[in-house]
Amino acid sequence: MIQYASRAQLKEKARDQMAGHYGNAILLSICRSLIVFSLTFAVSMTFTMILTVRTLMGGSAETSLAEYLLLTACTTLLSIFTGVFQTGITLFYLNTACSRPAVTANLFYGFKYLFKKSLGISAVLILLNTACTLPFDICYFLLRSGKGFDAITMAILCIVLMVIGMCIYIPLSLGLSQAYYLLLDFPQYSAMELMKLSFRIMKGHKWELFCLQMSFLPLGFLCLLSFGIGTLWLVPYMNMTQTLYFLDLMQNEHRH
Repeated sequence: MIQYASRAQLKEKARDQMAGHYGNAILLSICRSLIVFSLTFAVSMTFTMILTVRTLMGGSAETSLAEYLLLTACTTLLSIFTGVFQTGITLFYLNTACSRPAVTANLFYGFKYLFKKSLGISAVLILLNTACTLPFDICYFLLRSGKGFDAITMAILCIVLMVIGMCIYIPLSLGLSQAYYLLLDFPQYSAMELMKLSFRIMKGHKWELFCLQMSFLPLGFLCLLSFGIGTLWLVPYMNMTQTLYFLDLMQNEHRH
């Protein structure tokens, strides 16, 4: 009989595995956040400058829906590119879990090696997220700008679109959740093969992974009380727990 580790066992083991490694893990998170923030800030500032110049030249100061969609497209492309960092982050936690050298430089592994496959997986995940949230984003934009139907109708529509988007995104993202781990285990596979394999091994396991992820919510609320400082420790803890979940999943997959 196949025996999977419980949530409590995975989280306890994650705390043990992260002992002495939080420093590098926090540095890894900070480096990634700074790079992503800098690039996102540059895109936002460029867009703001264009609007400012247009306003000074006598144009409208309001952002049109077309301009909003253009900014969304730019940030989506940027997210796809920076999503390649996830390969290096995954490598860092796999190395830590398997007692192999794990260093901050692992962050750039996806850009040095396996770039096309990392980019392919990132593109699917980011575009999936964008496709599921864009209807809500457009509706919310129209609500804020006062365009479209009355405010109550638009607010209800926003809620409906958000719920529909989440119902589509959550199961699909859970099915794809192991793709980066599988990329490092099977680098010879194409991005599409890795995502199909992720869906196969996650069959019947999506709910348990969802519950595992939701079990961190209480700690997330506590991090808010610490003005976000606690996330420096929470994120590595979550990442290690999910890495151990993958290893446990694959160990039982081989037995099966």
